[in-house]
Amino acid sequence: MQYRTVRSPQPRRTADLIPITLVTGPPGTGKTKLLRRIAAETMCQAAWDARIGISAPLLDGGLFTAPRRDVVVVDLPKKQAEQQLFALLCQQVGAPFDKDARAAFGRAVERHRIRWVFVDEIQFINFDGQTGKYVHDGFKSLQNMGVRVVLAGHDMRQQLAAQRSGAREAARVQSEARWMLIELEPYRRSTKTDIAEWRKLLQRIEQRIRLRGHKPGEAVLSEEFEEYLWVATLGYMSHVSTLVSGAANVAAATADQRITRKILDMVAVEKRAQDGRAQRLQLWDAGRFSFRQSWR
Repeated sequence: MQYRTVRSPQPRRTADLIPITLVTGPPGTGKTKLLRRIAAETMCQAAWDARIGISAPLLDGGLFTAPRRDVVVVDLPKKQAEQQLFALLCQQVGAPFDKDARAAFGRAVERHRIRWVFVDEIQFINFDGQTGKYVHDGFKSLQNMGVRVVLAGHDMRQQLAAQRSGAREAARVQSEARWMLIELEPYRRSTKTDIAEWRKLLQRIEQRIRLRGHKPGEAVLSEEFEEYLWVATLGYMSHVSTLVSGAANVAAATADQRITRKILDMVAVEKRAQDGRAQRLQLWDAGRFSFRQSWR
């Protein structure tokens, strides 16, 4: 994944509130991977806080201890109706809900001391419809309760800018004043800075390879296959993960346990980069591939 500096809406009168983080960009740029990593680290930190006694015990009227759920994570599987997002959040913590699932989840936040909410595939919310206004208002309510909300979705800046109805536009403007956008894009490889960033990514990946055929610290990805990997994946983070993971699995079953060009050629990646991959590699092998050309 690669970050692009953008101008994001800034809080004004609500500067004391924690902004909602929205990770966005084209598919395949690592949004889900980033969101899940942050969620996992947050869960670990919450568990450690509870273990060393930073988190206070939860008592419900002195009768029993309510289960603590510092972090809630949901993936939206499809387009959502008005109540479905908050119904999913309630289901994640086992909280009952009625017709007003948003209010029910608000009660669950207080009961279970929820501090973080992660929502992936947020593009399935129609932000220009009644559902969008309902969700905007719901996120505002969670933020006012001190909950940190992190969202991820495809090309959300364009979707939020395409508001048509006045009431929903007003809800969007109010919400965006509290939102912080992080835009991801595929890695480029046309300048010295691009190449340095690309190699840095591959170095981090190759440090995790555990194959007998590769010496510790060997620069098999960042040097031997650095150009090949970009040509094969077009710099998309998810495609790099697919290709390297698949190649490592195949190599582990061989006698040499070493990633080779033959093995890399055997492993398919996602359709966007797989289409035209053979032709691009032919040009690269012939020394006629241009990294400055737009291949996406």
